Amino acid sequence: MSNNIIILDDDEAVASALAWFFQAAGFESLIYSDVTLFLQEMQQHDPLCVFLDVRMPLLNGFEVYQKIREAKKTYPVLFLTGHASKADVDQFGDDPNAYFLTKPVKNEALLVLLQEFQSAALDRS
Repeated sequence: MSNNIIILDDDEAVASALAWFFQAAGFESLIYSDVTLFLQEMQQHDPLCVFLDVRMPLLNGFEVYQKIREAKKTYPVLFLTGHASKADVDQFGDDPNAYFLTKPVKNEALLVLLQEFQSAALDRS
């Protein structure tokens, strides 16, 4: 498990803002704007977590999440969305490593979550 955070978002401004925030907080990040490239390279990475935009071309965030879990990757996946429905959230209710964050995300809450992921990763190693 690394200290890297993967950001998968087709909106360059959002991805860059997240990467800047993570860097300022002491994390490294890797940005993917291409879903296909991420899926091809997914096995090469063992990130602290993955941030997924829900609405992306080709595959949406939920479909990418399914591909991540089919690959037996269990790291936390955080969905970034402007509006998540109860049905969206409920479909991942049995996965303790699936999180929904509504834009705009509060920095303090995000830092607490990342610190929890770090603690959990250290406990597993």
